[in-house]
This record gives sequence, C-alpha cells and structure tokens, in this order.
Amino acid sequence: MTNLRILAEKSLARSVILDSGRLRFRASGSSMLPVIRPGDILVVHRRELHEVRQGEIAFFFCYDRMAVHRVVLKSPALLITQGDTHFSPDPPVTAENLLGVVVFIDRNGKVFAPAPRPSFVSRWTAAVLRRSDFAVSVWLRVYSLLSPTQLKILASGSTAVR
Repeated sequence: MTNLRILAEKSLARSVILDSGRLRFRASGSSMLPVIRPGDILVVHRRELHEVRQGEIAFFFCYDRMAVHRVVLKSPALLITQGDTHFSPDPPVTAENLLGVVVFIDRNGKVFAPAPRPSFVSRWTAAVLRRSDFAVSVWLRVYSLLSPTQLKILASGSTAVR
C-alpha cells in the first residue's frame, strides 16, 4: 500500500508542477531544521537544472520519495544536495529527478524566502541537531509547545489531542 501511495504522490506532484510551474505542500521530517520545520507550507517553483544555484533548496525525488534539501554543489549535469541536519550528501540529483526549488516558506501565516545561506544561529542549530536524534526530538517538542497554534489552544482552555 505504501508503494502505491508514494507513486501517487510522485505522479501528482510531478503533474502539478509541470502543468502550473508551482506547487504548495506541507513539509514533514527534520532534515532541514531549523530552516524548514514540520508543518511549514513550502511554495516550490519549477526550475531546470541549469537555473538552480548553489545554496538554494531543491525539491526532487530520491529513493522513490520527495525530498527538499539544500544544493551544496552544482555541475552542468547534476546537483549534490544535503539536508542541513544530515552528515552526508544525497545521491546526485539529475534533471530527471529535479522538480524545482523552494521559493517561499509559509510558517503560521508569515511568508518568507529561504536565505541561500542560513544564518550563523541556523547553522549552529543544525550542527547540534545533526549529532543527536534526541536533540532533534527535544527541539521539535519545544518548538511545538511554543508554536502559535499550541499557544492559542492553551489560551482557549481547549485540550490538544495528539
């Protein structure tokens, strides 16, 4: 069942971005913390391989799943990408696997463009998170407790169900 879901997601994402040149979807995972957080809405614009610059955040397929990682090296025929919290790069991204780049991040109604080079604090945070799954889980827990949605739920007296 999972393989069918992955194929459907891949086909739908590819169709939408090829037809319209744009795609919006909700991020999951922790490979791009703290720049991209689970729950962020990512706005991706279609780009050809030769249009992508080092430092941009590419949207591509790798190992039959969608990925959003930073371009750390570029050649005319491929991109080398790596999640900010990963120790090693991904397999090379070819023109066939590339769908576009993240141009905007919508986080709790605030929209911003990702910087081509993360700030010192973001790089330091990613370095800490890279070394410990425990640190990632603590960071995500603290972030979820401090997010505006959680604060609104707490202020209204409602209880959140996870």
